Amino acid sequence: MNKWYVMKALSSEDAICLKLELSDLRLAVLKSELQFLDQKELMADIAEEGGFERNDFLYQEGIYFVSDRMKQTLEALGIDYLFFKKVRVVNETYGIHELFWMMLPPRIDCLDLEECEGEKEWDLTLGLIPRLNLETVVINPKRTGHFEMFQIFGVLDNHIYVTEDLAGKLKENRLKGLALVEY
Repeated sequence: MNKWYVMKALSSEDAICLKLELSDLRLAVLKSELQFLDQKELMADIAEEGGFERNDFLYQEGIYFVSDRMKQTLEALGIDYLFFKKVRVVNETYGIHELFWMMLPPRIDCLDLEECEGEKEWDLTLGLIPRLNLETVVINPKRTGHFEMFQIFGVLDNHIYVTEDLAGKLKENRLKGLALVEY
């Protein structure tokens, strides 16, 4: 049986919180419609409610952000199917110039619907994004293909799932602010 891990962003009062307008991006991110996301760089400041500690993995308003270090780590591990959008974090008052990336893994159809528990009818009440109201999500490893990191199409959660092998490699790199929780 395959083991899966969920990537969690650890938050603390000392971690930075990005200050940028995400409303235009949120729907495209939720639907994984990459064709609506351009490559133009975003500019961000550091929000006052956060600190100055730069974690490698951030989660804000339903969107994942990674440090340049984490992006390079993923690329070195051969994870080459992620969408990245450059986010330059600048705060002149504190002399901060950092490069982060909005990260969007593919959302794939890999549910084992016979093993999942919950309503298996599409919920169309959420507007443009039909979802299944599942209590238990079960991944069919035969339907994940070569993807070692992905989100699941058709579920309400916004988790990023990774294989056990990739989770081990990410742990070895000691990325700051990233927890890998066995699913």
